Amino acid sequence: MAKKKNKWVTAVVVILCIVIFIGGGLWYVSKSMEKATALLSKPGEVQVSRMNILSTVDGSGYIAAADSFDIKIPSGLVISETLVEVGDVVSEGDIIANIDPASITTAIVSAQTELDNIDKALEDTSDMSDYEIEEYHTRQDYLNNKIEILTAFYLDPVVVATQSGVVTQLGSSSSSADAGVDVSDYTDLLGKLDPGTNGEDPAADQSTDSDEDASEPVQDSSSETGSSDTAPSDTTPEDTTAETSPTPGETPATTPAATVITDLKGLVITAPVSGAAPQSSIEETDEYTGSVIWLGTSGTFDAGTVYTAMVTLEPKPGYAFGSENDLEFDLPGSTSIIPSVVGGTCFVMVTFEATEGEAPSGDGNALPSDFNINDFIAAYTGSAGAPSVADYAALYNASNASNLDALAAAYSGSGSSSGRPSTNTSEDVVISIAETDEIRVSIEVDELDILGVEEGQTATVTCIAIPDREFTGTIVHISNLASNGTTKYTVDIALTMDPDMRFGMSADASITVGEASNVLTIPMNALQQRGDETFVFTSVNEDGSLGGEVVVSTGVSDGTDVEITSGLNEGDTVYFEQSASEALSALGVDV
Repeated sequence: MAKKKNKWVTAVVVILCIVIFIGGGLWYVSKSMEKATALLSKPGEVQVSRMNILSTVDGSGYIAAADSFDIKIPSGLVISETLVEVGDVVSEGDIIANIDPASITTAIVSAQTELDNIDKALEDTSDMSDYEIEEYHTRQDYLNNKIEILTAFYLDPVVVATQSGVVTQLGSSSSSADAGVDVSDYTDLLGKLDPGTNGEDPAADQSTDSDEDASEPVQDSSSETGSSDTAPSDTTPEDTTAETSPTPGETPATTPAATVITDLKGLVITAPVSGAAPQSSIEETDEYTGSVIWLGTSGTFDAGTVYTAMVTLEPKPGYAFGSENDLEFDLPGSTSIIPSVVGGTCFVMVTFEATEGEAPSGDGNALPSDFNINDFIAAYTGSAGAPSVADYAALYNASNASNLDALAAAYSGSGSSSGRPSTNTSEDVVISIAETDEIRVSIEVDELDILGVEEGQTATVTCIAIPDREFTGTIVHISNLASNGTTKYTVDIALTMDPDMRFGMSADASITVGEASNVLTIPMNALQQRGDETFVFTSVNEDGSLGGEVVVSTGVSDGTDVEITSGLNEGDTVYFEQSASEALSALGVDV
């Protein structure tokens, strides 16, 4: 029983304490309200005193780049690898991307082909206007500059940061399996471009070619004849060299003859099969190396479709390919084999029977089985005789679809009915970099304050992420157009970027729009307004109403106190009606 009695006593004590606490709080609030009411019935008063006034306009924003720049490359070049990501810091001179060398080759050949066509067009300007001639010359200058740039990229296929900064965006000029054929094995074609072979048959006189370029395998007519009854494997490069080597001290009279390759029946090209992946390489032999690309596919073969393989064969040292008519092939499933030997390289265009099944829709103008490379190039370049290596390279690199329209696009300059040079001078953005020397903070300023803001004024910037530090900036731009749906105007502040800052950090800015030292001041709430007139009360009537109106002039204000430039003297008393919040504040109550 004693335990139950103790519990009841404890509960009663707790309840009494709660009641006393609540009652005390209510009594305190009641007394505070009575005092506040009493204060409200009396006017507030303040004496005119001297102090310093600093007027500011404040706003918030984010740290952003003051300036950024784009690193561009000529249109058509393909980025094979990007070495940076968005947000990375790069320094001037850093390598930021690698360029696919094959795309550079393609671009050089394309530009050179167009330049050659313009040169031909300018040989006869009798039917051209001065404007058309000027167009051609302008395009010539552009192409020459472009080739110079592309050649620099060819020698060093990388993209370098030209300035330091932070990566803000990556461009779209990237490598894609569907973007075109893989021509990485054809980069050496640049070294074989011989202007002397344009419009000529390089197979007609191999000895002439060897005089111009000793690095190319040489074909001798006698060796070709002698090789007709002997397989190429019977005579090795070492044997040939041994037979023609001079005795010690002698100067060789002629270049050793190369073993001529005519038997290409060992070349294996697997016929396309619906759903299968295209053959991607050529088996190397003692005589040559090779590569293959396929027109119209980048993944697997479609059903019911005719495909063409473009094969390039390079002779090894001591070997040379015979003429097109002497080459022998054995390629099961092929319907057409068209070989060409240009500059020592053997190009073979092999068209196969259509794969089994129903062809997908949208095949377009498919290449016919008797399609001839030489006839096609001659039709679009206007050249006579054997086409140049440049024409072949352009054909190979442009052939990303097995239809005539796509191939013809490689020669759109010469095939254009307008007779005008191309105006394509586009560039692709590889990367965008924001400079870090200077940054911007943009804030919104209300229409009531904007007229006090001027370019060149000083602003103090603080960052939440960098406490206890202030940074000094300068107003560099003020918008004359209010932000959408508001009466606020954008103000840009420029400042030097600190190592601790990051783009996107929130920042607060305070702009000093006015400053006055040791001036007469009163609180802002003591001012009265009637129309365009500003005045204060300097006395209290017997009935408690305010009187003694004195017109005053004001100066700088910080939003709490205001400068009085005329109408009052130091020590004068000014009266004003207090608000409820002011009365409670006078009692020490936070509001």
